[in-house]
Amino acid sequence: KVQLVLHMPVGSRIYLDKSLHRLIYDIDNIENVLDADMLNRTWEMTKEGLKCIDCTGQESKIGDIDVKHKISNGSRVHISDKGVYIKGDNDEEVAIDSNGVIIRKNGKIKVYKGGNVDIKIGDEW
Repeated sequence: KVQLVLHMPVGSRIYLDKSLHRLIYDIDNIENVLDADMLNRTWEMTKEGLKCIDCTGQESKIGDIDVKHKISNGSRVHISDKGVYIKGDNDEEVAIDSNGVIIRKNGKIKVYKGGNVDIKIGDEW
């Protein structure tokens, strides 16, 4: 395993060719562009960090992730900046969001931010 750290003076530019796709990992930049979309772009080092010179505005950014996937029958997975939601074939559900963690299958389990837990089986809490 090799780690390369490139120190760039303010004002210098670098072009990240697509051939670097297997080499780059978690490159900080002031526009929060994801690594894969940093390729085939020219970047300039500023006092604040790397700034894209030729980005189109269509690049994926941290926090922009929104994935919806239907697995089978009624099963679905939805991942976005608002949380993670999973629904199974038999109405099993898992939700992880700003409300905490909720797990539902033949009842309901809520885990709140502070660590408190509510368990519901049937109609009883």
